[in-house]
Amino acid sequence: RVMTARTRIRRQLVPSNHPNLAPLPPTGTPLIWGTGGDMEKGTKDFHEMYYDPEPYGLASYENIYDENATGDCGWFIDDMWYYPGSVKKTFYVTNKWGEKEEKTEELPYVDIEGNSHRVLAEESLDVKRAKRRKGSRAAYNKFITQQPKTPGEAFLRVQGTMFDTIRASARLGHIMTNKRKFIDSIYKADLTVDPVAQRIKFEYNTTGIPLHEFPIKDNNKLGVIEIYEMPQKGHDEEIPFGRYIAGIDPYDDDGSTTDSVGSILVLDLLTDRIVCHYKGRPAADKFFEIVRKILKFYNAVGNYERNKKGIYGYFYNKGHLHLLCDEPDILKDKGISKANTIGNNSKGTYASTPVILYGLQRAVSWMETPAYGEEIEDEEGNILPSEIINLDKIRSIPLLKETIAWNPDDNFDDISALIMLMIYREDRLQFKNHIRSKQMAQIANDPFFD
Repeated sequence: RVMTARTRIRRQLVPSNHPNLAPLPPTGTPLIWGTGGDMEKGTKDFHEMYYDPEPYGLASYENIYDENATGDCGWFIDDMWYYPGSVKKTFYVTNKWGEKEEKTEELPYVDIEGNSHRVLAEESLDVKRAKRRKGSRAAYNKFITQQPKTPGEAFLRVQGTMFDTIRASARLGHIMTNKRKFIDSIYKADLTVDPVAQRIKFEYNTTGIPLHEFPIKDNNKLGVIEIYEMPQKGHDEEIPFGRYIAGIDPYDDDGSTTDSVGSILVLDLLTDRIVCHYKGRPAADKFFEIVRKILKFYNAVGNYERNKKGIYGYFYNKGHLHLLCDEPDILKDKGISKANTIGNNSKGTYASTPVILYGLQRAVSWMETPAYGEEIEDEEGNILPSEIINLDKIRSIPLLKETIAWNPDDNFDDISALIMLMIYREDRLQFKNHIRSKQMAQIANDPFFD
């Protein structure tokens, strides 16, 4: 059993027959206490122990604390259970003459018997959060972990991350509490070859199970292709080339001795939304074939981490090297690509430390970009950007989970695929701007304007 000072306080405040109160000795040794808002070192182990307590000989309880959670966890006391202080509330009463009188009463967050007025406590906590939100993101995120409402908030990583973990956690919670809208509507796909039309066609996969768990305990899982938006066709009934791009994190060997899996993310450059995701670890050639079919289905070109060589050989043998992008020019422009770009080094991106850092920066920038189609119009008819950002439109559950947990020391396959995707996105945007500038120069130099 684990006992802390707060546990002993709650023992005194909660009746002994409380249904969620396990028998505890009157005294104990504080083995684990608090997270300090820091998911580094020992606290990361505490996270694993908390969400999987039984193998460690710890008491387990149904997880009624995190939104839409399943399974067991440790016992959690949120910040509203004991919240010292009070608030002044103004209300109106009717006197004996039928007139309304204003009265002010100071209401305590905890009564004299130690019972929490949770509604009042949560209102006060929300006011504090709103004030902190106006400051720096780091300070706000730190505050959330110090005064959490859920275990998920207590374990949020706020140090050593580049991502907005609080907002990503809120997005994940929104998806999990609206499963019919965001999960049940996902197309689980088998992509097969139509022998007549010689095209890749979609078929429903009714048995596949997507790999949503994180951290991954068993990577020997096939996963299933998840399609959030089908490829859009033009007036000629063809999918426009260049509209869709992909980022790929491959692997070479068929063994599953590590927690690494394969991942591919597809982005619609028009809407700037991720429209398809596959994550799993079938045999390496099977993964490469799934990637090839996804790229053909979306008429897309993919950027991949070429530290792994197997995917190049597979696409070469299939005669589909054109589906893999050449090394993005933007890496050369930034001076962070010094590799020999001949043969199998001509495709994809070598994931050096500077390249990874650049990709992470681009990923953060993309997440914080105002979302497509969410603009608002003011009273004067001016179009203003919405507060909704691309992060708020992500539908991939595993990508959101990795965004929340990301740190520079561990393995994150979806983030690796996102890095490849964002580097290629930046390259395509630069190319588009270059073409536009060239066209404008040609127009400006046209003799018609002389």
